[in-house]
Amino acid sequence: GGEYVKVATRSDEDRKNLHYNPWGTIAGWSGLTTALKFELKTGKKDPWYKKYFFGMRQVVVMGRETHEASVVSRGRPVFTSFSDSPGANLVDGDLETMTQWSAIHQHGSANIQLPGLCVLYSVGIEWEGAVQGSQTLQCKVGGEVQASTEGEITETDLTDCLARDLTLNLKGAESYSIREVEAKGHCFSTREVFKMKLEEGFANPDASYSEYVIKDVAGVIDGFQCDTCF
Repeated sequence: GGEYVKVATRSDEDRKNLHYNPWGTIAGWSGLTTALKFELKTGKKDPWYKKYFFGMRQVVVMGRETHEASVVSRGRPVFTSFSDSPGANLVDGDLETMTQWSAIHQHGSANIQLPGLCVLYSVGIEWEGAVQGSQTLQCKVGGEVQASTEGEITETDLTDCLARDLTLNLKGAESYSIREVEAKGHCFSTREVFKMKLEEGFANPDASYSEYVIKDVAGVIDGFQCDTCF
């Protein structure tokens, strides 16, 4: 589904030579892409029979696989440095009854535990009124910061931010009142991560011996009792 959008033309192509069988390179673009469409015109006929138009012999597309985004923070455990109101109000998805998380402090933080190892595309903060103070938003895996952004945050686009949990640090205001924090992305279970790493560990995963080993170890991974342990 969707509509095609022009992202490049012949003038954007970088060709290494103008002889037979040249490789042409077109720089990539940001944004999700599910299909590519090439429009060919004003081609050249073959030099032998003068009746066949040359086409493309090979197309190589390099990019990063993405998944359909969903809200991954909804209903997840939240730990805050304040006890003024339940941290769960930050991720309950309830904007109709105006549940909110409030704190009368100048500095503090909230940590949202995600359901697995997640690739995040965006994080939005729904404030009660205007933005209060300044915020730092951190994507963390195993306690290490993978990406960070700061400022007066209402919504931020993340470039494939890898996170096991989100930390929101607040400062610069006398108090804070937030209706919702909403993180969108795609999460992988422990089983999925191990399986991806399993194939990467083989120099030649398509070899016959690798296929049997991968299948056997994948079966062991499927038997793991904990699916979100890191």
